Amino acid sequence: MNDNENKETSALVKAQGTGLQKVSGGLVRRGMEDIFGLVREEAGDLVRRFLILNGHTRPIDSVNFSSDGAFLRSQSLDGSVKTWQVSDGTLVQSIPRQTDILIAIAWTPDRSLQAEGNRDKNIELRRTTDRLLLKTLSGHTELIWSLSFSPNGALLASGSTDTTVKIWRVSDGELFKTLTGHTHFVRSVAFSSDGSYLASGSWDGTVKVWRGSNWELFKTLTVDTERVWPVAFSPDGSMIASGSEEGTVRLWRI
Repeated sequence: MNDNENKETSALVKAQGTGLQKVSGGLVRRGMEDIFGLVREEAGDLVRRFLILNGHTRPIDSVNFSSDGAFLRSQSLDGSVKTWQVSDGTLVQSIPRQTDILIAIAWTPDRSLQAEGNRDKNIELRRTTDRLLLKTLSGHTELIWSLSFSPNGALLASGSTDTTVKIWRVSDGELFKTLTGHTHFVRSVAFSSDGSYLASGSWDGTVKVWRGSNWELFKTLTVDTERVWPVAFSPDGSMIASGSEEGTVRLWRI
């Protein structure tokens, strides 16, 4: 490996949009535009895009990496969801425009199942290879903003504009528990890497941390008057990152 390769790292991000998601060896830009790129960093500066992924016709709402970093899924306000191969940017799947625009989507860690949240307030569990509908999860009274599978794929968490977080058993699609306490939309949910904690970010200006196995409230982190959008755990589970509507990123120790 030469010196330049040694300097290439994954790093924190500059972006115009609502945020970026980190992947080993590169970063993906997420913003209000219909193309985006993966970039590398050398010696502290973002120096070049190495992939531009075209195909959406309206702004891109969100992106998700698979747990192994091999695939990237993008959702757009054009109503479509596209899956890309990270190594070369190949489009491997395109879900066409839906009657109900997909708001949230998540994969199981092994990519065998995907969960989709629509404006109809339901969550659909589908087989990834052919999108065969396996189960419909009903319980939220408003649209679903965010979905996250536990690391072992046994549980699915959902956050909704009805201010609740729900945890579902993937095996039978049954509701395991409803978590209450937020007073505004729940914009994001995320499991820690060992599955022992769940974080939820809300427009009420708080991040709530829930602890398994009963998923009782462990801690509330207050962001004052700013709406919380994304939340994410550090790989070792010791910190939570939250992003606000005003463009501030906060790191919390738990």
